[in-house]
Amino acid sequence: MVFAEQGFAGARVDEIAARAGVNKALIYAYYGDKTGIYRAVLGAHLHEFADPAFSKAVAAEVGPRRALEDIVRRFFRLVIKDRPFARLLAWDLLSNGKSGRGIILESSGPLLDLISDLVDRGRATGELRPSTDAELFRSALFSMGLGYVLQHSVMTLAREQSGEHRTDEQFVEYVCRMLLDSESERERRTA
Repeated sequence: MVFAEQGFAGARVDEIAARAGVNKALIYAYYGDKTGIYRAVLGAHLHEFADPAFSKAVAAEVGPRRALEDIVRRFFRLVIKDRPFARLLAWDLLSNGKSGRGIILESSGPLLDLISDLVDRGRATGELRPSTDAELFRSALFSMGLGYVLQHSVMTLAREQSGEHRTDEQFVEYVCRMLLDSESERERRTA
């Protein structure tokens, strides 16, 4: 929680130890330093979402488009369910320091590579639009996921005032269509 509140640069091991109710020396012995703690925090949160072996198994079974859809859904479930983690990611992406971002990239690197591979395969098989770009896909996924969670309370208030009743799942469906529908699927929907 300290990282989510103060980012990597602002978090202090003293405060982490105090909140965890453990001796600071024990934290250093187990994790080495603040970077080690941060890696462990990210790893614990990203494990289910960023498990490339799981996503590769899904891709082998259902194809690249469905595997990407699964990744999109798992990412949204993660950040919607764990808003402090979404805040931690956003904090580091907005900070001037590079340490936290480097650890985020290191932790999610295999998944980012898998997304690139799935996008390339999806384009080659025609499951994705030829214009789909792997780097832009990843950026859009993370931007939409974090943006959705960070402005969720304002969106909820706006929905209450307007009387519209949208769910998180409806938004995720919309994102999947935006990111993954091929041109023929889009034409079919508009027809």
